Formats: sequence, C-alpha cells, structure tokens
Amino acid sequence: MTVVAPKNYEQRVAAGFAVTDAVTGELLGACGLAAVDASTRRSGAGYWVAPWGRGRGVATSALGLVSAWALQPARLRSIRMEIEPENLALAAVALRAGYRRLDLPPLTELHRGESEIRVFDLYERSIAPSH
Repeated sequence: MTVVAPKNYEQRVAAGFAVTDAVTGELLGACGLAAVDASTRRSGAGYWVAPWGRGRGVATSALGLVSAWALQPARLRSIRMEIEPENLALAAVALRAGYRRLDLPPLTELHRGESEIRVFDLYERSIAPSH
C-alpha cells in the first residue's frame, strides 16, 4: 500500500493508502484512517474497493493491515467504523478484520440521532503483539 495523502499523514490527522495488485500494480482500492484524535489516540477507518478488485479478499486484507499498523507502530488505542445496517458486506469485512460490534450510538454528526447505524470498534488489545 502507498500513502495517498502525505500532508494529512505527516500532520497525523489522517492516513490514506492506495491498495494495489502486488503483481501488476493495478489500483484495486483505498483504505485508511480519518478523524485521527491524537489526544485520545482514536480514529475512524474506511475503505473502498473497485469492482474488479471485489471478491478477492482485498478489503479484509487492507483493513486488517491498516488497523494493525494503526494500533501498533502508530500507537492508536482504538479505531471505530460506523456502518449502515443494510451494508452487510462492510459489516462482514469489519468482523473478519477483527472489529467487534458495539451497542453504542454513532459519534459523527452525520449519523447523530440515527439509531440504526451500527458501530464497530477495534481496540489495541485486540491485535497480537508483533515479533
């Protein structure tokens, strides 16, 4: 994966990465962290996958890699995803990447008051230490 927004990355407010095919270099999607809060060491996460990259485990792999990086070398404490209930594919990817569903209200202004939004979180203790 390649950093796609170096300024945001350097300022530690976001980290976006291009997801490419390891052999051809073809762009398959993107994955990253948003709304990084340095004081609480928390962030949001998101991704997209191009139609030609779907069904290959790209989203789960990218989300898992970015999340593990964020919780270990980047030293965040937790990463949150807010997922609409009809987006079963995104919820499944979050679960496969190690996130767990929480019974909490959404934090973002966009979703405040919408009780149907599903909140998923991944905590630093959820990731095994690297060797």
